[in-house]
Amino acid sequence: MTTILQINSAARSQGANSTLLVNELTEKLQQSNPGAQVVVRNLQAEPLPHLDDAVLGAFFTPADQRTAESRPRSPPAATR
Repeated sequence: MTTILQINSAARSQGANSTLLVNELTEKLQQSNPGAQVVVRNLQAEPLPHLDDAVLGAFFTPADQRTAESRPRSPPAATR
């Protein structure tokens, strides 16, 4: 199955030209890929968490030795 990942990163929540353009592109991709799953990540509405020392340190620490603060945070839910 084809997956289309649309990432919206415009600072404006309404009417941003980049969002209008990517919406149009996603629509055309869907037309040429019927049945494709579309996953939308809106970084203005659901920003990614910042990496801090604890999380970066966790990348180099076995999972069973990580503290609660260093465990990776859950990614935002897929939308659309």
